[in-house]
Amino acid sequence: MAAADVEKTAFTTPYGLFEFLVMPFGLNNAPATFSRLMMNIFQDYINDFVLVYMGDILIFFKDEAEHEKHLKLVLDRLREKGLVAKKSKCSFFKTDIDYLGFVVSADGVKMAADKVQAVLEWPTPSNASEVRGFLGLSGFYRNFIRNYAHIVAPLNELTKKNMAASDGSGVAPKPVAFFSRKLRGAELNYDARTKEFLAIKLTAHKWRHYLNNGETPIFFTDHESLQYLNTSTELSPKFMGWFSSITSWLGGLPTIRYKPGKLNQIRDGLKVDEFALAEAEKIANKIDSKYFWENELLYRFVNNRLQLYVPKVGNLRELIISEMHDLPIVGHQGWNRTLRRIIDQFGWPGISKDVQAYVEGCSQCGRSKPRSRFPAGLLQPLELPNEPWESVSIDFIVKLPKTKEGFDAVMVVVDRFSKYVEFIPTFTTATAEETAFLFFKEILCRYGCPASIVSDRDSKFISSFWQSLWSSVGTRLKMSTSYHPQTDGQTERVNRVLEEMLRSFCVLEPETWVNFLPQARFAYNTAVTNSTKMSPFEVVHGHSPRLPTSYVAGTSSAVPVSVERFRERHEQTISQVTKFLTIAQDKQTLYANKKRVDVSFDVGDEVLLNSRNLSLDGTNPPKLKPLFVGPFKILKKIGPVAYTLDMPSSFQGHTTFHVSVLKKAPNTDARFPLRAATSKPPPLYFQRGDAFYEVEKIISHRGKPPNRTLRVKWKGYSTPTWEPEANFLNNEFYIKYFAELTQRRGRR
Repeated sequence: MAAADVEKTAFTTPYGLFEFLVMPFGLNNAPATFSRLMMNIFQDYINDFVLVYMGDILIFFKDEAEHEKHLKLVLDRLREKGLVAKKSKCSFFKTDIDYLGFVVSADGVKMAADKVQAVLEWPTPSNASEVRGFLGLSGFYRNFIRNYAHIVAPLNELTKKNMAASDGSGVAPKPVAFFSRKLRGAELNYDARTKEFLAIKLTAHKWRHYLNNGETPIFFTDHESLQYLNTSTELSPKFMGWFSSITSWLGGLPTIRYKPGKLNQIRDGLKVDEFALAEAEKIANKIDSKYFWENELLYRFVNNRLQLYVPKVGNLRELIISEMHDLPIVGHQGWNRTLRRIIDQFGWPGISKDVQAYVEGCSQCGRSKPRSRFPAGLLQPLELPNEPWESVSIDFIVKLPKTKEGFDAVMVVVDRFSKYVEFIPTFTTATAEETAFLFFKEILCRYGCPASIVSDRDSKFISSFWQSLWSSVGTRLKMSTSYHPQTDGQTERVNRVLEEMLRSFCVLEPETWVNFLPQARFAYNTAVTNSTKMSPFEVVHGHSPRLPTSYVAGTSSAVPVSVERFRERHEQTISQVTKFLTIAQDKQTLYANKKRVDVSFDVGDEVLLNSRNLSLDGTNPPKLKPLFVGPFKILKKIGPVAYTLDMPSSFQGHTTFHVSVLKKAPNTDARFPLRAATSKPPPLYFQRGDAFYEVEKIISHRGKPPNRTLRVKWKGYSTPTWEPEANFLNNEFYIKYFAELTQRRGRR
């Protein structure tokens, strides 16, 4: 109970005044308060693996290991909130369980046996109140009983107010015979009044031997206007003929009395069921109000729009979707917009699913449109090293202003444990052999041989020399996947910091940047990092460096003189850094994965490859080039986020790609056979890692050299494009086009 509400629960006894400190049963808003509390406590678990109703907590699972994990989460949450689960009321690891009056299992939901037995053993009701009680209990399981409303309709009638009939003999009237027949031919078109009078005529003829006994027979009808037939002076010829027949059969005019249907308790059991009739009329009204035929075509009104119903005949539906999606005037838009365009004119059952499947399977949309969601692939952090210089990452900053020594690049080496950096001047044109010697001289001779090296796929690092060198000394090379340098993201970040420093140091004399590398290295290595909570210098050397300000402030760091003390301090530093690195890595992974989606493919799947790192020479300008190329088959899965693709033999790049540059190729849907026959992608060729499309023919040209452009038809594409002549010099189609052009002009 909230402290402010305790006094509201006060009650008096002979022993004094008492107040509830916890919520008791019986309070007006107790159920709502209890439900709100439970929903707030388990709001992040509900519908994932927990259902809650008041104090009943249901934990569902697929296997025991998962159940044990979820059970621990729920119990920990209860303990955290100060709530107690009574052991005797708990059930664990059940494959079926009673929950809120139902039996829930992997097979579905069933009725509880004790509740069913209560219905079976219910005594026959003797009054309206008992009927209502029975309907309340049986109605709890109405979802399990087919046509429940139809079955209990007579019982519902018993709960209404009725008029009983009796006479002075104390004997109530009862039916002695029944009669019914179907309406025939033109009778089906009679209005309700005529049908009711037809029933009186047929009944009089059927039982004329009973009714022609000298007394005036009485007919009860629920059509009010018929009671005035005897006195009416304006009868149709049909009614006059029927009246004449009835009079001859009965020996006189009958008496017709009106009795509302709901009060007519002695009705023919064979009369049409009013409940079913009412439902049928509702359905008929709905149909009549929506649909109509015109010129043998079925139309319907939907939201004040007229739609033509499209039957499932041949490929008619596919043709309509194609017209509303594939043509240039409708622009290959998304499935939702395409659907809205179609339903303005057409409709059929399942149209939303058909349109969505067609658009999602469009190969042109797949190649031309980006993902409209977070990047694919969860962050996969590298294994943390155990000590300084056990694992390093390498990258280059290139195309810097050339110094007087000829340097125009920096090799950046980062110790992944301490974050200690080395900035080594080098050349953009340095070979793998020269880079290996530089690494040997500046890193290996100072800090020892690392167990692993992380790098991107620079040509220096994928050369056979570089890989053979490090394989011979037992060092593992960890390279990023193609077009995904985030694998080496740490060095990429250091590069940005170094560039900012050099930009600040030598803004007036940019060619002197090499003179500032030692200062930049010292500045970076002596700054405390967020991940280790220490400076890289302190982690590697065991103490912070002395700065000029240290002497002024009298805070110069003292290096431990004892070897034992130095060793203890070093071990403490290693332990502390490992702890902080683990925490930082977990935080980084958690944060990064909030903005990523987990995407997985299977071996054999076909995927499209992002073209942003491919130069599509000779096709479209960068703004209009296809965003994806392919499809390519997946040959192998490398870890959780990398895949090896079946690339053309002419492709000389690395064939393993990160999942973020891949997306599933549109599938061929059996519902759309026309598109399946024409949706093959254009042939794609690779040369030196670049991609270009195959020319089918050159159609025409315009302008004069050097600004001449050619109108080119591409193989697999319907729309020609204008391209610069320079892209096609010495091309066989170019030579053929101008040779034929010269011949035609010669004939003139």
